[in-house]
Amino acid sequence: MGRGDTKLEPVDEFDSDSVEPGGELSLGFEVDALSDCMEFQEVVGIEKKSPIQPNPHIKFVFIEDSDGYAVQFVEMDEEFMGE
Repeated sequence: MGRGDTKLEPVDEFDSDSVEPGGELSLGFEVDALSDCMEFQEVVGIEKKSPIQPNPHIKFVFIEDSDGYAVQFVEMDEEFMGE
């Protein structure tokens, strides 16, 4: 994944019938601090999910946007990334 100033905005198009949301598609974004994503969920009213930490070097959370797509935010430490 690249680094930079990527912004993500959940958008809900009430008048669109041509899109079939959800399914097998998901988006993933690396973040510096997963705690910021957790605060974002609360601020915009997205159902808050608990982070998953399969090992000490990585933790992530999946949220579902208003169209049913899964969005993953992942935080990895520098040691795990090889930096």
